[in-house]
Amino acid sequence: MPLYHYSPGRLAALLAKMEAPPKAFVMFLPIDTPGDCLDKIGVWGTKRFVRFKVSRQAEQRDLVVAGGFFDPLRAPKSFQGFRSLMITNLKNWGIKRPHYERGWVQYVTPKAWQLELTTPEERRAEAQALVARATSKALRHLRTQTAEREARVARGAQALQPLVNRRVKIGFNCLAQDVQQRRVALADARARKKRAFNEQRFGLLDLGVTYADEELDTCNSWQEVKRRRRDFPQPAWKNREDERAAQIARERQESERAVELFRAQCA
Repeated sequence: MPLYHYSPGRLAALLAKMEAPPKAFVMFLPIDTPGDCLDKIGVWGTKRFVRFKVSRQAEQRDLVVAGGFFDPLRAPKSFQGFRSLMITNLKNWGIKRPHYERGWVQYVTPKAWQLELTTPEERRAEAQALVARATSKALRHLRTQTAEREARVARGAQALQPLVNRRVKIGFNCLAQDVQQRRVALADARARKKRAFNEQRFGLLDLGVTYADEELDTCNSWQEVKRRRRDFPQPAWKNREDERAAQIARERQESERAVELFRAQCA
């Protein structure tokens, strides 16, 4: 039934029951209870209670039967109802108990129920098991978070990789463009110096005479080149080749002037 169908008083009582801690019980039976009766109690209790147990210890004068209700709202509405239920069950199972004995069955808190039912060694082992489970759960959660964080980082790096590649390509292109511009500027400067050296040396501009890069980079005139070649002379055959190239260039110029003069006279 939906909660809005309840009256305010009944709804408050229901919420109080829902917020109450789970109920548990402890029951004391005669120490000489037959084993077959204990088996009946065990079959009955394990189906209806949480961690149901029958404890028989040497220093105890009674058998201790304890268990926790699965659902507090489905437990008997009153302690008297649960006590009457247990009296009827004990009679049906053939278990006798002293008449007019007080406190043979009690409602207790889960903590008191655990203290009554377990030994210090069992409670210590249970606490260690709880700590181990909590530690294992925390480690699994930490590993899961670490794996998720690493996966997010990997996805982010993968998503940024195309952008990084484009930026790297643009940077290399800019560097390559600067290098290419410097190379072109250096080649132009060397070509101008070469023409100037040829004009100062042979009186000609366009020749196939070559100069060393060190000469073109460090010297500004043919006289400086000549002084440098005293310390770093070039082979004799190179000088002869240069003179021959200059002679061929002069002869070509004279031939071209003769052809032009002949054409002018014929015209």
